[in-house]
Amino acid sequence: MCAFDVLINSNGFSSASYSAFLIGISELPLRMRGVYTRAGNVKYTAAAATAREKLIKVYAWTIEDGGQE
Repeated sequence: MCAFDVLINSNGFSSASYSAFLIGISELPLRMRGVYTRAGNVKYTAAAATAREKLIKVYAWTIEDGGQE
């Protein structure tokens, strides 16, 4: 379990908040690779799709969520 798993699931993120998280974290100069993030059934918006893909493809993150709205 990673810190993001606890944060996202325990705070009941809305789609807008989860999307803002994905966009914001994808814009950081990340050093963490291979992070596993579970967001339960929370969906992301179309605006966050590119950010989510960047985390998966560039930083090798595994993201489990409710999919795109």
